[in-house]
Amino acid sequence: MPDLRTPWSDFPDVLPHTSIASLKAHPAYADAKAGDFNAARAVAHALVNPTRFKWRTDFVVPVIKLDRDSVWNALPLGMADAISTFSGAKVVTTVFQSNIVHQSDANAVSRIVNQPLFEGKCPKGSYLIVDDIVSFGSTIANLRGFIESHGGKVAAASTFAAQIFATKLRPDSFTISSILRRFPHADDIIQSTTGGVSAATLTNREANFINGLSQIESIRNPLIPTHRVIKNSI
Repeated sequence: MPDLRTPWSDFPDVLPHTSIASLKAHPAYADAKAGDFNAARAVAHALVNPTRFKWRTDFVVPVIKLDRDSVWNALPLGMADAISTFSGAKVVTTVFQSNIVHQSDANAVSRIVNQPLFEGKCPKGSYLIVDDIVSFGSTIANLRGFIESHGGKVAAASTFAAQIFATKLRPDSFTISSILRRFPHADDIIQSTTGGVSAATLTNREANFINGLSQIESIRNPLIPTHRVIKNSI
């Protein structure tokens, strides 16, 4: 099956601008999360620091998706608007997440198994991906894969905030080698379970979680306990 992602190469760490607590404490956060674009712009213009950006891209693409209550999260679009204002990058709104994966309160196995998928049109050029919070990194990784498989080039990604260990998307080669050594059929199992993510294109948090399992079959069979191997986990 085709890979949902492209090789990591030298992809940089995600650039966050504030903490999750500070983001959620902004007075306009709840309205922005519920789809109010003006509220999202207010949050973005208050929290996004333009001096931290070292990239200049043709386009900035927000993660456009519905949450579990079919509510549109406007925060990424507000962030894209703020970045466009100071960088001149054009905001691309013709790419969107086509499935709902309920990642906000999902556990690690659910995040790995239920991968975000994307549809739409993206012009050729360089891209910056923006989202509200990065956790396991699968949304950014899959949007990057979609854009690059359609002729674009993703230079970097930025978010309002990040969970612990989440800004590093590109895993260490040692971790991937360890997965393939410990689990001989790992690549086939990972690809079939995720619908097209190879071991080599796992995110750092995905890879560390899988490397910490005693049985890789537990990611595709919820009846098999994970029994994490603590020494191999982050």
